[in-house]
Amino acid sequence: MEKDLPKFGCQHGINTSMRKDTVEDILNSAILSDRYGFDSVWVMDHTNSHPDDSQVFEAWTVLGAIAMKTENVRLGTMVGDVLRKNPAVVAQSLLTLDKLSNGRACLGLGAGEGMNLTPYGIEFDKPVSRMEEGLIIIKKLLHATKEEPANYKGKFFELQNAFLQLKSDPIPPIWIAANGIRTRGIVGRLGDGWIPTAVTPKNYVKYAEEVDMAAKEAGRDAKDIEKGCELFLSSSKRTPDDWIKSIEKYVNAGVSHFGIEFFGDYEASIKLFSKEVIPCFKK
Repeated sequence: MEKDLPKFGCQHGINTSMRKDTVEDILNSAILSDRYGFDSVWVMDHTNSHPDDSQVFEAWTVLGAIAMKTENVRLGTMVGDVLRKNPAVVAQSLLTLDKLSNGRACLGLGAGEGMNLTPYGIEFDKPVSRMEEGLIIIKKLLHATKEEPANYKGKFFELQNAFLQLKSDPIPPIWIAANGIRTRGIVGRLGDGWIPTAVTPKNYVKYAEEVDMAAKEAGRDAKDIEKGCELFLSSSKRTPDDWIKSIEKYVNAGVSHFGIEFFGDYEASIKLFSKEVIPCFKK
């Protein structure tokens, strides 16, 4: 069945900054991804990146522009945090993108990185606890209404009869970048998707079991959590056959949605991947 087939996302992350892409380059590759059969497009949510002479654009602004230029792909951050932006602002950005894209928005959320915080005087303390509380806030606001506002008082955030004057139905999914045992537990309890990075297929199986167990303990069906993985592919050092072999290992490990960062010629990689790889997994 189609729902069991793996999905492929084109991600703009460190690969984009290393190539020193312009905003036009990102828009053009997103349009190509939409045209050539990718399922999603992801944009890094950073304040800065490497190298330090690259251009780093604000993620939600870029995603809004992409939304107006595409028709099919899911659009999301990979990933943002609730340290630079209050979770209420993140929730509003998510719902705004969902309106602009006609229901294609997705939030990718992580615990944050020092490189995006410390230089700007933003406190980088207890990031996982802040992420979990922020996630709770966002989910409450996505459901809150004027008639049934949200209230919450935590250690880091609080809500007082709060609601947003935007609503989406269905509510956009929230993916969590979780590479640690504690954050994988948060995925199981609260996440709609899981997107780890730099994990081997063997470890993926083990970590997925932790996510599933946390879901079960929270009274959730683990099948409701979309299991993703960030994957780095080089067009100069590897062939489509190499790509297929790598992807097969992850599919067998349980990955159902890939966020792929192409290194090398981006436009050529998108076209080659759509022609030689995607059809092998969409039969």
